[in-house]
Amino acid sequence: VAFTMASPPPETPGAAAFRKVIADKTPLVFDGAMGTSLYEQGILHTRSFEEANLSSAAKVKAVHLQFIESGAQVIETNTFSANKFALERFNLGGQVTEINTAGVRIAREAVAESGKGTVVAGAVGPTGEGAGFIEDEKVEAIRAAFKEQISALAQAGVDVLMLETFTFLAEVRIALQVAKECFVGPVIASMAFSDEPAADNTLSPGKVAAMLHKWGAEVVGVNCGGGWGRVGEGGPAAIYDVAEEMVKAVGSSVPVLACPNAGHPKRVGQRNIYMATEEYFLVYAKRLFKSGVKMVGGCCGTRPHHIR
Repeated sequence: VAFTMASPPPETPGAAAFRKVIADKTPLVFDGAMGTSLYEQGILHTRSFEEANLSSAAKVKAVHLQFIESGAQVIETNTFSANKFALERFNLGGQVTEINTAGVRIAREAVAESGKGTVVAGAVGPTGEGAGFIEDEKVEAIRAAFKEQISALAQAGVDVLMLETFTFLAEVRIALQVAKECFVGPVIASMAFSDEPAADNTLSPGKVAAMLHKWGAEVVGVNCGGGWGRVGEGGPAAIYDVAEEMVKAVGSSVPVLACPNAGHPKRVGQRNIYMATEEYFLVYAKRLFKSGVKMVGGCCGTRPHHIR
């Protein structure tokens, strides 16, 4: 899957501002779940949420604006599953560049309208192809998929790259290598820890944090699943345990990010409903900052009022 690629654009003012936050060790608030908010606006989970960048741009922008108004200093583009593998499941594999470019444009428009100078992070999630031993051809296909997506985000002018919800170290390593080739701004790498023995992040969170930094991430973190030692949980308590381990390992030199889910979901019909209150979320957000975590946001089920 070869295609020509323009050289990476220079760093944005937002990237420089983000680097200053890292250097000054200032606490930073990220946004919450785009999918949850889009679902509430009537975009069904049977569709690609990322395709909404093309068909429902106004709804996507409204979500960004709600998070900015709630105090998010960093918002993520609606591009989490906008890689070729994930989009092909919805027959959208040929629209990777278009969907990612639109995602950045919508986020930039929201920031411009808010007048708040919010940092725009380009969201990059896993391909769904990273499990187990990855054959050489599959490695190249995964690399090409990340290259296509990350190049589109970089050319469209994101400030920061946010690699998130990765469960396989081999896959996040490929994504980090590509990020360093295609993007000059800061890169965040955030893992979701699973209690599945098959997941290869059986390494302790501290070891994982050190490896992510060694592979080029300026910020390391945990989001969504924090099941390490707490079976099947991605709620604030489980994420706190993982983040605390990461801070102990690298926290003096590397900022740690933590984005918990809004509690642990209960399955109701076909949906995951997050039962935890905002107060519970807030208690843990404060505890995370107190423990030395520098950046806190929300993952699945978190809405603007959680961020506020």
